[in-house]
Amino acid sequence: MFVGLISYPLYLWHWPLLAYARIVQGGEPPAAVRAGLLLASVLLAWLTYELVEKKIRYAKLGLVARRAVPALGLSMTGLAVAGIFAFQSYVLPNSASNPVIAEISRASADWGYGRDTLIPGDSARAVLFFGDSHMEHYLPRIQRLMSERSAPVRTVIFKTEGGCAPVPGIERKGQKCGKFADEGFALARAPAVDTVIIAASWVGFVNRPDYYKAGDENGAPLRLLTPQTEWVLQGFEAALAQLVAGGKRVVIVLSSPRGSAFDPKSVLDRDWMSVRVNHAFSPMAKSELRALSTPIDERLRQIAAKVGASVVDPTDWLCGPSLCPAADEGGRPLYKDDSHIRASVARARIDALDGYVYLDRRRISAASVRQD
Repeated sequence: MFVGLISYPLYLWHWPLLAYARIVQGGEPPAAVRAGLLLASVLLAWLTYELVEKKIRYAKLGLVARRAVPALGLSMTGLAVAGIFAFQSYVLPNSASNPVIAEISRASADWGYGRDTLIPGDSARAVLFFGDSHMEHYLPRIQRLMSERSAPVRTVIFKTEGGCAPVPGIERKGQKCGKFADEGFALARAPAVDTVIIAASWVGFVNRPDYYKAGDENGAPLRLLTPQTEWVLQGFEAALAQLVAGGKRVVIVLSSPRGSAFDPKSVLDRDWMSVRVNHAFSPMAKSELRALSTPIDERLRQIAAKVGASVVDPTDWLCGPSLCPAADEGGRPLYKDDSHIRASVARARIDALDGYVYLDRRRISAASVRQD
């Protein structure tokens, strides 16, 4: 009975408290914090019921009753107007006066991908960009290239699914990765597609604990890069070999830089009332990155060499000889989070895949492609 009486104010209170805690924590707050906030929600819901709801619901037809609805209406209107002003940046938090924090906020929202994309070119011949969100972050650059068209270009197809590696025969719980991979490889085999570029969060692919064999949802999670799961990459190899045998040019994009150092928010300290910059952006040692990516990247290189595909390494254009920067020369973040390139950065700077869009193969930079 008690829970039923306070259920609506409880619903109204718990969400903003938990959402605010996520903002302060920069992610999911600890279980103890969540439990404390839920208890606070119950207390606030009970006070709301006793001091507001009961006063209005059971008031006699007098001054309180006559003014309650207009007062609530005006309050909601005021909140809506304030929300619109904040959304349109007419009202800014104190932290917005700090240009570094403002730039971090822009970086975190700097993403340029929506649905699967088809951009007609100067020919029916097409290039397929196939992968997860680590393929999606290249789309702004390809869109720019297609709009400028400094030379004849192929038709561009983006076939992607965030969180799904473009590898056949496997599935993730709650997603449709198996269907996505099958559709992507079927599209790659289409006669019009002569170039297939495949990219993924390869480190995430091998480290995720929820991949399982397609059709075996109740089976044990796959531990990739082990002898017991070699069949997964053998299936990927077979799919690529079929494409190459069909006359397709196949390119594998290796692992992008990733790590907490690249997350723009990593330089911030939050408490309940303020946000502060605690240090400058620090680069990540290339050797540290290699320790994460080498096991899967070397396996991908082996597959490419065996089937006759090419590989490109994003660290060639995102890192120096020994360091991978997290910010540009002006101190602006290069990434929107710990592994995804900002749309504006990709659009302006990441030109290594441009050559695959042009119909003239000579426009492919030898520096951006290594045949194995």
